[in-house]
Amino acid sequence: MISLIGQISEITGLPKETARQVLGVIEDTLTEALGQGRPVRLLGLGKLAVREMPPRSGVMNGRAYALPARRRVLFSASKGLKTKMNDA
Repeated sequence: MISLIGQISEITGLPKETARQVLGVIEDTLTEALGQGRPVRLLGLGKLAVREMPPRSGVMNGRAYALPARRRVLFSASKGLKTKMNDA
């Protein structure tokens, strides 16, 4: 697994603490926008969006279950990212 903080620090020459702060700002911005239901486009990577999931219920393995309504974060990869993954 890659450490984004380590990569940011190594590539940019920023101290790890500064890289940690940069990543924290990105995380806060994403969380705030998605919390408000606004999609976020990450150029070259794709788009993050919130999807409202309705409540549902059913039976699995002979047991009834009920799932409450909830919000999910979805990621849609950009065409460029899909191409790179399939050419790798």
